[in-house]
Amino acid sequence: MTMIYAEGILKHAGKTCARLENSMTLRIEGLIQQYSSAFGFLMLLQVAGYSYFYTLPIFNNHIFPHSWSMPYPSFKTWGEGRWFADMIILAQGSSGVQSFQMICATMLQAVNGILLAKLVGLTSRRAVLCVAGVLCMFPAFLDYYSFSIDHLSFVLGDTFALLGAWNLMRAKTYWGRVIGGAFFFLLEIAAYQPKIGVVSFLACGVVLLQLTQDRPLTRSAAPLRGALVDLSAAFLAVVGAVALYWAITKLFITTDFSAANANTIKYYGSRTHINTFQEAMIESSAAYRKTWAYFTAGMAGIPADLKFLPALALGFGVAGTLSAAWRKGSIILLLALFIAGLTPLAIHAPYVINNHSPSEAGRILAAYGYCFAFFVAMGLVTRFTRAVCTIGATVCLYFFVILATQESNAAAMKTMYDINTINRIVARAELVAGREDASQPLPVVIAGQYSSFDRAKYVNNFTGPLTPHITSYAFKNYRQVQMLNFFVGKDVFRSPTKAEVATAVESMTSKTPWPSDDSVYMVNGILVILLEQYRTDLPLTWTED
Repeated sequence: MTMIYAEGILKHAGKTCARLENSMTLRIEGLIQQYSSAFGFLMLLQVAGYSYFYTLPIFNNHIFPHSWSMPYPSFKTWGEGRWFADMIILAQGSSGVQSFQMICATMLQAVNGILLAKLVGLTSRRAVLCVAGVLCMFPAFLDYYSFSIDHLSFVLGDTFALLGAWNLMRAKTYWGRVIGGAFFFLLEIAAYQPKIGVVSFLACGVVLLQLTQDRPLTRSAAPLRGALVDLSAAFLAVVGAVALYWAITKLFITTDFSAANANTIKYYGSRTHINTFQEAMIESSAAYRKTWAYFTAGMAGIPADLKFLPALALGFGVAGTLSAAWRKGSIILLLALFIAGLTPLAIHAPYVINNHSPSEAGRILAAYGYCFAFFVAMGLVTRFTRAVCTIGATVCLYFFVILATQESNAAAMKTMYDINTINRIVARAELVAGREDASQPLPVVIAGQYSSFDRAKYVNNFTGPLTPHITSYAFKNYRQVQMLNFFVGKDVFRSPTKAEVATAVESMTSKTPWPSDDSVYMVNGILVILLEQYRTDLPLTWTED
């Protein structure tokens, strides 16, 4: 009897699974048919904008060791707490192949754009293309592609954040919404902790959607109660994700800096800092000022005469959102105003939590892109705001694409400049060091930086806070030894000790900087390279101790 009962349960479960599989297959096939042309257009747009990123290894201060085969778990897990990013890197072959990552990352970014447009409820292909195009080409996201190994971890993390938002919107039970949202948000945070800004903004966005869209009859009888339930679900999902991340990191990841130098320990300390209440209040106040400044005057790529355009499109999008809330009643309108007022705090959550976060980096403030695309989409839903949002977003998209082409060209030219400049330094270093005993690696101390690449000749309207990392100085003091050895072809140089740095510094005051004849010289068995006129605050090669 038991066997017959169990057999019946198994048959029923099998039929249910088959129905679900068939339903999902049909749904996926329908989505592919519906949006394959939009996906193709978005890929074409990104390839046209970011062309050199698909074909050329962009030389930057993270190319070593990120282009090498990385161990697992790597420093990203035990030193940075980015354990999900480490898993993504392991899945992509444990190394940073830039062209492969760029193809996969931009495909995913196109999917992210379509997901965001569908989350808001857009059905028109033109509207979906407009919103997804803005998200694909928004200037902040160029920073995602500025590192040699993190393209996928940045973009895939956003995909999971969007899936968390979808779950908050679509899950049938309250705890299904909370647990599912927390799980997907957790993966975004574990890929890169400052993405708490994207998570927080999407949670606010979901609540705004739930406040303004038509609700099922079972939840519309008490609109205030339903709104508070939605707000609590989003809040618990974000808090749950942060709590889960903290617990997993503390319980399962061992941080061992016993062999690390002082610079590495300082770097780790800046990542683990938590603001005091006073620091958090200062950053919270600054969030509103910075958000206003960014959308009114700071968005890269937009000409000076049109700097008002992003704020205009965003403002009409917010107006469309509030008008939809007003139709639901004055209480819903007040709640919508409250949630909309929280969005600057959500965007700047990384700095509200840790004011030691890298300053104004696109990858950290990527929520600006989601904010702009989201409110443009909300404006496209509402009739009286549709025209302004469409025109504003389309014009901004045009300038975003132009900016991307110029940034791509500048990155390629900077790559050639950096490689040739470092090669010149290496050639001189080999000439000087060749007279020494080559049986042991030679300590090298490099002081200062060579002349910066003149990006202004290649990129128009690039002023703004979200500068991509590819524009930063390549020959950084924490990468100098690795780069020198790469261009030599073998490990002939090593990091200096503190004592060796002190000896080198004492000898610099009487020397003239690069490219003079005495800018590269030996002192007490130490190779010294002086790239700038000596001063006490010159950056120096990181020591091994």
